[in-house]
Amino acid sequence: MLNDVNAMIYENIFNSLNQPIWVKDTNLNYIRVNAKFIELTQMLGKNIIGKNDFDMPWEQHASEFRQSNKQVLQENNLVVINPIVTQRNELKTVANSITPLRDNDNTVTGIISIMEVISDIGLMKHLITLTEEDYKRHGIKQYSKIISKQTADLSPQELKVIYFLLRGKTTRLISLAMNLSPRTVESYMERIKVKFNSRTKPEIIETALALGYLNYIPHDFISLS
Repeated sequence: MLNDVNAMIYENIFNSLNQPIWVKDTNLNYIRVNAKFIELTQMLGKNIIGKNDFDMPWEQHASEFRQSNKQVLQENNLVVINPIVTQRNELKTVANSITPLRDNDNTVTGIISIMEVISDIGLMKHLITLTEEDYKRHGIKQYSKIISKQTADLSPQELKVIYFLLRGKTTRLISLAMNLSPRTVESYMERIKVKFNSRTKPEIIETALALGYLNYIPHDFISLS
């Protein structure tokens, strides 16, 4: 259970992320969206939460969306290129990077997608044939490893430390955000060093980036209860 202060901090973090993000439960109903998703779809949050894709302006694609979502629930990570029809009937193409959402016991509780809007039509036509190595060259971020196998080796608190480290936060700022003492945060960093076989903070960051943690979002930042 999060206290009101932490809940407010995590809510602000979730809504300050630059990419549109949605979260669905295991029944594939929307349970959370961030401010960028609302901006993209031009829909009110109250018209999204509790609904599924058949209730959305993109209902004609709902069946294929659900098919790919079900694959992700089986703990597969997918990058899906698909159209989104906004509330104003505007057509946008997005790269949906979808991954299972796990709780602190590593049980799959739903799925999360980080979206990248594709504005270059020529690029869009070629994306389907791209390999994972091609994404970076074409300027599209690759999120298929948002939650890699290595995340199972890190505790929920260590994952939060990684999240803040990759965003340039100091030990003091991390301790404030997590409501912990700086010494406790430093203790988590020491554990991460051992697990990553790293000796310094820059090496932790380098390893975390290589393993795809840049776009990992801690569970508490998404499920506020």
